[in-house]
Formats: sequence, structure tokens, C-alpha cells
Amino acid sequence: MSSDSFGDAADGDSEEGGCAYADGVSTGRLMVLHLHPWIMGQPWRIRHLDEVLGHICTRQGVWKATGSEIIDWFKAHSG
Repeated sequence: MSSDSFGDAADGDSEEGGCAYADGVSTGRLMVLHLHPWIMGQPWRIRHLDEVLGHICTRQGVWKATGSEIIDWFKAHSG
């Protein structure tokens, strides 16, 4: 899968109907990307990661957060 295809699938622009972004608009979703340094740390792969993250982050309302930021938000908004 190309970086463009992955980005499209992640935000629902693909014919495969990935729909993570489209579904998250009404329900709230968390998309976790596990990036292992042995795999993603290869010089020829960083361009693809940059393209995918750039594609995903151009969407309105996308929040790029660390695990700690998510926990802090949850604690502040939970009853």
C-alpha cells in the first residue's frame, strides 16, 4: 500500500472505505500509529511516513496528541 493509499484509507477518501476520519466526526475516534524504530527508522521509509502524517494532519479537527495529553484531556472531561 502506498503512502497516498494509506492516508486515503485512514481518512475515508479511499474506495476501500477506511473511514476513520469520517466515522470520527460523529463518534470520536482514536487512531494509534505504532511506529517501531527498526522498521520506520530506515532512511527510505521516512518520506512515506512524512507524507502519510502530512495527509492525515491536513484534515480539520485532527488532534495530534501524546498519550499523556490524551490522559490529561480524559481526566479533565470525565465525571
